[in-house]
Amino acid sequence: MYMFNNTVIKALANPPQYIDSLTISNTPIDQISEGIFTGLSIRRLILQNNGLQDIKKGAFSGTLLNSLRELEIRSNGFEVIPENGITELRSLESLVLSDNNIEKIDDYTFLHYQSRTHLKK
Repeated sequence: MYMFNNTVIKALANPPQYIDSLTISNTPIDQISEGIFTGLSIRRLILQNNGLQDIKKGAFSGTLLNSLRELEIRSNGFEVIPENGITELRSLESLVLSDNNIEKIDDYTFLHYQSRTHLKK
């Protein structure tokens, strides 16, 4: 499923129960709200060039905690590594944060991540 240049993320109103890969790009979203993906099982989620600056706690809750394996948050507005929501992802194998404004990674940034197999700045 690919969403491009949409003005609202509410296009997810009636999605299939399982989504192998969901890409949301060039959509003006400054934050991912709590529970926005409730009821969805997604293996790979790409949030690219949306102007994202914040991920609320509980944004990746429910079935997503176990289904999400790959998360790419590319070309957004993050200045620090986002922790809200992401740290709880139990099955996350790959986290890509390239092309953000992240300049420093603290020594213990990923200590609280439940899964940290592959990380890429």
